[in-house]
Amino acid sequence: MKKLYFLIIKPGSSYVELRKRNKDFDNLIVNLSDRNDVLWTVRSVPDVEIYNLGKYKAIFVTGAHSSIVTGYKYLDGFKWIVELAIKRRIPMLGICFGHQLICKALGGDVSRNPMGPEFGISRINLTINGIADPIFRGINRSKMDVYTSHVDNVSRLGADFIQLAWNEHSMYQAVRYDNFIYGVQFHPEYTKEVMEFYIRKNWKLIEKDYKGGPLFKKRPEELLKNMKELRKPKMIIKNFITLATSI
Repeated sequence: MKKLYFLIIKPGSSYVELRKRNKDFDNLIVNLSDRNDVLWTVRSVPDVEIYNLGKYKAIFVTGAHSSIVTGYKYLDGFKWIVELAIKRRIPMLGICFGHQLICKALGGDVSRNPMGPEFGISRINLTINGIADPIFRGINRSKMDVYTSHVDNVSRLGADFIQLAWNEHSMYQAVRYDNFIYGVQFHPEYTKEVMEFYIRKNWKLIEKDYKGGPLFKKRPEELLKNMKELRKPKMIIKNFITLATSI
């Protein structure tokens, strides 16, 4: 069996408690891949071997607890990675902070969301382009529940991006550049357990946000009460791998 090489770029890690349970961002992606023919490499942004990038069939860019708004020192280095991935047409999927990095690197803007943080289960709307896109194959509907945990969002897209999904909180919940680079603001790799952990870890932030807009926000207790296992978003990881291996 011919082996495929996939790269996971980690701009940052999850909480130490989750890392101890092998539930860091990269672990969750690998667990969902369900592929025996893939060899995974995990690198931080400054440790990516640019000269070796061409051997990878696909690239994932994970979430992080960093912020482009307050300053991310490896942004210029990440731009080189994206430019080379485009030149070599290597499929790339950015998740949450990874999504923001890709959009920023390709001429977009990232800002602190004026709607406040978005945590828990959120409902997103697929655009016409989103419904037809292979990344959402099998969803079979125009709306989907997803896990979210972010305070920044993409506020403007660069040229040649296509909006695939949105909601009232973030206009660019999913985007595509050309036909092989994707970004999603939400976390398709999360499990119910991981999402619950993030709510508890950010309890004070969510409580403060609720008090600032109780007509539109939910208490952290309510977010936990309504928590459930989501299966549809996980299809995005598998769909991306299928897309990447077909190019």
